[in-house]
Amino acid sequence: MRRSASLLVLLAILPLHAELRRCTPDQLQDRLRSLESLVSACSAAPGKATCKADAVGDNLQVTLPSGARTVEFSWLRDALARAATGKHAQQEMAAAQQRLASDLSSLNSAAAPPGEYLQRDHAVLREILASSRFPQAQPPNLWQRLRDRFLAWLSSKLDRLGTGGSPTRWISQILLMAVILGSCGGLLLWFSRATRRQRLLLAQGRERTPSAATLLRDWQLWLAEAGLLAEQKQWREAIHHLYWAAIGSMETRGTWRPDRARTPREYLGLLAPGSGSKDDLLCLTRCLERFWYGADSPGERDYDEARTVTERLVA
Repeated sequence: MRRSASLLVLLAILPLHAELRRCTPDQLQDRLRSLESLVSACSAAPGKATCKADAVGDNLQVTLPSGARTVEFSWLRDALARAATGKHAQQEMAAAQQRLASDLSSLNSAAAPPGEYLQRDHAVLREILASSRFPQAQPPNLWQRLRDRFLAWLSSKLDRLGTGGSPTRWISQILLMAVILGSCGGLLLWFSRATRRQRLLLAQGRERTPSAATLLRDWQLWLAEAGLLAEQKQWREAIHHLYWAAIGSMETRGTWRPDRARTPREYLGLLAPGSGSKDDLLCLTRCLERFWYGADSPGERDYDEARTVTERLVA
């Protein structure tokens, strides 16, 4: 007797776990819609008569394409029990209505065949890619096909060399070094030619230094021609002749040795810092740079100043 009584007490204390009732997605959908009606009635007139927690029913287990899923309604029973007291019933039922709508939407998505949504996504993707925002794929032209074939052939040859024995490895290394050295040599040759071309362009944009034979001509001829050019009001040419008259006069006196590659600034650098002619030659050089090499247009006053300086240099 005692053992029977203890077993009855133990069975009364332990919770009874009944097996969940199985249902189809359509049955679960009908159940959720009926619960929406229950929640709407409770929200319209909160109270014990409309907010019946026991009307929710037991939990269910629905079979979906992705597997079995347990649907619990304890949250809705608790919400209806709180709404039956009349406190915050509207907020409770609004939240419950929103959750039921979300469950219905999730159920429709989970119950639909996977291929249907996949086809729909593919259709949307094709529509987006066919719009003008994306460039359409074009088949390769003849040049691209020939280029790809050549690169594939070259890659196969190089792979065959790399996987061969010792002689082929040496050949592949030599080919690699030849490609690297050829690339570096080509860059150096291009840089050298570009530099040379730049120098030629600069040289064409300015007058070259007269040759030694030209500088050895009588400086008085330079001076006389400067006067004739001044009478014709060709001030730029006249100042140019005045400068070379001064250079020829100083060269005749042995101030420096003739050099056809020398520039006006280099002539100026040959004079000693304490030389009495350095200031006058500097003034005449600046005048030449300003009106002969530069863009300024000289006048009669500029010519007179240059002639005064030249007369001091040739004296």
